[in-house]
Amino acid sequence: MGPVKRWSDGKVTMIILIIAIKIILLSNVLALEQSLKLQTIEELVKEYSPLVWLAPGERFLPMSVDEFLKHVHPELPDSSIKPIYDLNDDPDKYVEYYSELKELEELKKNILTNRIKRNYKNLGNESPSLLPTGNLSEKWFLVTNKPIDTLKQEKDSFIYGKDPNIDSNVPIYAVVTICEDIEENSLENHIFETKKIKIVSENKNNRYIPVSLPRSFDSKAPIHIVMAETVTQKEEVEIKNDTKPSIDENLKIEGSSNIIEDSNVWSNQKPSTDWQPSNLDTVIKYNTKPLNKKLATSFFVDYWMFYPYSAGKIMCSIDLGPLGPIPIPLVFGFCLGTKKEFGGHIGDWEHVSLYFPSAKLMPTDMYVSAHDAGAYYTYQSRTGTFDFRKQETRKGIFQKPNFPKTVRTSKNHPVLFSAEGSHGLWTAPGKHRYVRVPRLYDINGFGIPWKTWDNIDIFYSNNMEKDPKTPNWLKFRGKWGNQKSKCHPLTNMGLHLCEVSDGPTGIPKKVPHFQCAAHHTSTI
Repeated sequence: MGPVKRWSDGKVTMIILIIAIKIILLSNVLALEQSLKLQTIEELVKEYSPLVWLAPGERFLPMSVDEFLKHVHPELPDSSIKPIYDLNDDPDKYVEYYSELKELEELKKNILTNRIKRNYKNLGNESPSLLPTGNLSEKWFLVTNKPIDTLKQEKDSFIYGKDPNIDSNVPIYAVVTICEDIEENSLENHIFETKKIKIVSENKNNRYIPVSLPRSFDSKAPIHIVMAETVTQKEEVEIKNDTKPSIDENLKIEGSSNIIEDSNVWSNQKPSTDWQPSNLDTVIKYNTKPLNKKLATSFFVDYWMFYPYSAGKIMCSIDLGPLGPIPIPLVFGFCLGTKKEFGGHIGDWEHVSLYFPSAKLMPTDMYVSAHDAGAYYTYQSRTGTFDFRKQETRKGIFQKPNFPKTVRTSKNHPVLFSAEGSHGLWTAPGKHRYVRVPRLYDINGFGIPWKTWDNIDIFYSNNMEKDPKTPNWLKFRGKWGNQKSKCHPLTNMGLHLCEVSDGPTGIPKKVPHFQCAAHHTSTI
């Protein structure tokens, strides 16, 4: 029985070894498939990342979050606490923030009992301070280390941001949500977020002033803003556009003489050499996007742009003494009161979202956000454009924007326009009214071209909380700016009118505009 037993033991060992090898091989195959899937997704995220035209004369440019955090400190709102710029404590007495409940509670006690131990950003540290994170951070504000009025007067202040064409350290943040494998062409299995959303019926009478795109450019430029034709497999279509340059002569922007009729000059800022006007009378060929069986999953991506400051709107107002300033309408275009800026705030997040269905290498839907409203667009592969489908108002009864009907693309990149000062995203250049009472407008145009695909930080929402590489600022759920100030006396009664508004919430508090079907969120 000895040899038989040894043979039996050897057979069992061999079976176990074979099973182990199969498990290892299978895990390697799965890891390779996962790696290829993520690689494909990230390539698509970059390929369709938007081209954002910053407004001509834009003063408040984008910035990286890491740079922004060097100039602010977390703070709990409390009127009894002196601002950081009124304190004379030594840097070595400063303490940093932590997310643990015990330490946060202790720090909050220190705020009220001991000024020297007051918790805020360690100014002696060049790296961003540790932030409170999770639900415990929802009441916190990221407050500037200097008064806002002082920052506005400093020409090199961080609130003016960086030119993304000059400073390569200005990223766009892409948050990807991967859905589990579901039926192909399954947009019907996906739902849009409809909670607290008022859908506005399509209005054919657009109240924005369109600006025709210049059609005669230098052929060496890398940018082509065209109504592109996408062809089917292995076919090629020649596209020529002989439209003459034209700019709406009715467009008049106060203080902006940089839009000139029948001219190739798009802004008063000197463009970089690789962004010279281009000639669209050349042949453009587009290859098809076939079904990709390697990407048998759907996903959506939210592209986030960060600005350190959002300018308010200049409104005509009249001072009623104890009742404070009240906005009043213009009379025949003239202000009979005093012009005052309302609604500016530290920190500004803007975003656009794309949805990619299962097994396809192109998006089918896009969501563009402007202030507290937004619009859904559907991708037309044959024209290379996004067509308006519907719009929504997320909050506010007076926000009734009229979104342009078509979004053009430039080599697959959606072409968007950032409003001057406020940075709201629009799908066409011009003047856009977005609030009826009082009448508030966004103005944009061809200023600085921001090629966002040159610098993208990609994160995955599926494991953002568990991934040790996720930066703490993506877990901060508080306000990205100072607390509101210089508010109207009747603010507590519902009149939300402040010269300085609260900073906005960040990415963790934003509700996606596309969602996977129930129980179809993947893990990576």
